[in-house]
Amino acid sequence: MNHNLIRRFICSICVLVTAVCLIQPAQAASPIQIIAVGDIMLGRSIEENVLKSGDVNYPFERMLPLMQDADLLIGNLECLISDKGEARFKAYSFRVGLWGIDSLKNAGFDLLNLANNHAYDYGPEALLDTRARLRWAGIAVVGAGKDQVEAHDPAIIERNGIKIAFLGYVNTPVEIYGFDTFTAKATATTAGIAWGEPETITAEVQAAKQKADLVIVMLHSGVEGRIEPSAIQMQLARAAIDAGATAVIGSHPHIQQGIEFYNGGLIAYSLGNFVFEMDDIGQAFLRLWIDKDGVRDYAWEPYRVAFNGRPIPTAPNDSQAILSGIESMTKRLNGQ
Repeated sequence: MNHNLIRRFICSICVLVTAVCLIQPAQAASPIQIIAVGDIMLGRSIEENVLKSGDVNYPFERMLPLMQDADLLIGNLECLISDKGEARFKAYSFRVGLWGIDSLKNAGFDLLNLANNHAYDYGPEALLDTRARLRWAGIAVVGAGKDQVEAHDPAIIERNGIKIAFLGYVNTPVEIYGFDTFTAKATATTAGIAWGEPETITAEVQAAKQKADLVIVMLHSGVEGRIEPSAIQMQLARAAIDAGATAVIGSHPHIQQGIEFYNGGLIAYSLGNFVFEMDDIGQAFLRLWIDKDGVRDYAWEPYRVAFNGRPIPTAPNDSQAILSGIESMTKRLNGQ
C-alpha cells in the first residue's frame, strides 16, 4: 500500500472540507421579540380582587394570550411588594402583599424597572426587599439598589445569542404635597433609585455598550396626563440614543405618547398604564423585534384598562381608534 498516496488523499479531503466551511455564510442570530408594557401598580381594587378570589393571576389574566409569544417581557413596576417599611408623606403610596411576586412571575416578566417615583413610597427597607424578592423569583431589575453603583448597574440578558444591557432611570417633577423623587436617589452610601441626568445616561450607556450587543434604556419621566413629551424627557431619551442605545422605553405620564425615530434609534416616550386603577383612554403595549443591528420592526397591541385597573383586550373597532391616536402622535413627533 502506498502510504504517501493515502496521506495526500486525506489531506485533499481536509482542504476541501475546510474550503466548504469557509464559504458557508455565518448563521445570523434570529431576531428576538421584546414586549414592553407601561406602569404596573397592583394595589387598590386589583389587590382587593386578588385577596377576595385567592387568584394571584387575576391582574394579567385577560392579557396573557397576547403576551406569551415574547422572548422578553419587560415593564415598569410602580408599587412595592413587601411587608416592610413605613409610608412616606405623599399623595399616593403604593405597596402590596407578597402575592405580587408570584403574579409577576406567572405572567412571564423577565425584567422590571424600579427607577420611578413610587419606589421609595415605604422607604429603603421596602425598596430593597422588593428588589431582592423579584431577583429571587428570577426577575431581573434595574434602576434601584443598596447604593449608587448597584442602582446604576445594567442588567444583561441574552436571548438567541444576542446580549442586551438594560438600564433604568427616573427624572420626574416634584409631586403634589411636595414629595421630590430626587431625594430618593441612591448615593455612595444610601439605598435608592437611579436618577437620570444627560451626562450620567451618556456615560453609562457607553459603558454598557462594552458589555453587550445592544442597550435599552427604561426611562421614567415626563408630565402626568400630557400627550407631548416634556423637554427633559426628550433630552434624556435623546442622550441615551446619541450614546449608542438602541431604544428608550418610557413611562410615567399614565397616558400613551408616540414614538420618535431619532438618530437610528427608537424612543417610545410613554407606554401609559398597563395594570393601574385610573381613568382609561385606551392604551397599547409595544412589540419590538431586534437583532444585533438594532430594531428591525415594531407593532402596537391595543387594550383597555378596566375601572378596577385590570387590562383587557379590545374589540377591532376600538383597537383601530387607539392605533390611529398613537399614529397621529408619532407623526407629530417626527415632523409629519
